[in-house]
Amino acid sequence: MHTQATYPVCKLLSLLGIIAFNVGCTTTYQTHWVEPSGYLDDYSMLTDGEGEDAILSYWNENVDWTQYDKMLFEPIAIWTGENSQLNELPHGERYKLKELLENQMRESLKKDFRLVVRPSPNTLRVELVITEAETSTILLDFYSILYPSARVLSELQMLALGSESWVGSAGYESRITDAVTGELLMASVDRRAGSKHLSGAFDSWDDVNEAYKYWVIQLLINSVINANYRTVWNLISGSKLLEATQ
Repeated sequence: MHTQATYPVCKLLSLLGIIAFNVGCTTTYQTHWVEPSGYLDDYSMLTDGEGEDAILSYWNENVDWTQYDKMLFEPIAIWTGENSQLNELPHGERYKLKELLENQMRESLKKDFRLVVRPSPNTLRVELVITEAETSTILLDFYSILYPSARVLSELQMLALGSESWVGSAGYESRITDAVTGELLMASVDRRAGSKHLSGAFDSWDDVNEAYKYWVIQLLINSVINANYRTVWNLISGSKLLEATQ
């Protein structure tokens, strides 16, 4: 006899296989810090993320995630501050940034949710904004990959500032609410930067795109897996098996 938890457990096992592969193959890493953009209403509720959570996150521990089988995924927006590089991007490139992430998100989420356009019972509302998307400096990034002295300086910058030199980076903020009641279920703030690798070294947007791919998996974890299974995920994300794939 199948219990109510059987279906979420099957999803968990399936997703963990996907996650282990994607985490092991990722060419970006989570930075040491992130600057809140002002998009979320209250940052005081956020705490340091655990395992593969965002840098800052909030989880409503009283939520039964298994009740949700539909998702209202709001169009992704760009949210910028005064000094954001995104302010200098042409309209076409800003549109491309949004579409690239939104298409990846929708393609992944529709496998586990029925995507809807209106609020209804048992529906999650997902709001996500891009707060940063900075390209790599191709020639200098390539130089720092090949020459040991430049690589050392890059690693020293990572220790001091949280990201290596000349790489691309991207950031987002998001919240998930009950589409009917508006109750806040989860919120997160994250930032990722590129690592020193030859794959994609001649594409200035490669690090941003790789961060997007990682966040697609991260959102899938946050919205599909019941909060009760987060302990299992944290244990696996810290296991020697997963570390060996990184």
